[in-house]
Amino acid sequence: MTKCAGKIHWMTITAIVGAVLMVGILMSGGDDPAGRAATFMSALARGDAKTLAESTYVEGKSQEEILKEWEKSVDDAKYYRFKFKIKGAQPTGETAQVRMGVWRNFSAGAYDENFQLELVKRDGKWKVRGNGISREMYPFLPRFD
Repeated sequence: MTKCAGKIHWMTITAIVGAVLMVGILMSGGDDPAGRAATFMSALARGDAKTLAESTYVEGKSQEEILKEWEKSVDDAKYYRFKFKIKGAQPTGETAQVRMGVWRNFSAGAYDENFQLELVKRDGKWKVRGNGISREMYPFLPRFD
């Protein structure tokens, strides 16, 4: 075992840089489709209507209208529990499909079911298409009609 006399080992520096980059990616709010989908699904699990509204795009609806719909939805679903895992994303230009496994309302025989979110790029940010969410995955979805 050798001493480095006050020098930092290159592996320590690499680990610190990697950790800083990872925190930066997580704090960026999900600027890639998979990150945005994870932000959206985490907000859905927490009942965070504000983040859901910021992460949702609905043709012809204002952010205020979207927020109002999400507030009602998460209130209706306050006892609904699920967990999810992002399995992959397929961006194609200004749209993307994000695949995930979702365990709905935990029970003894719960298993992950395959669902996907449709995302669109609006004003340089990825947003979940409000009309492209499966009601089977989350029965309390707003009616964005």
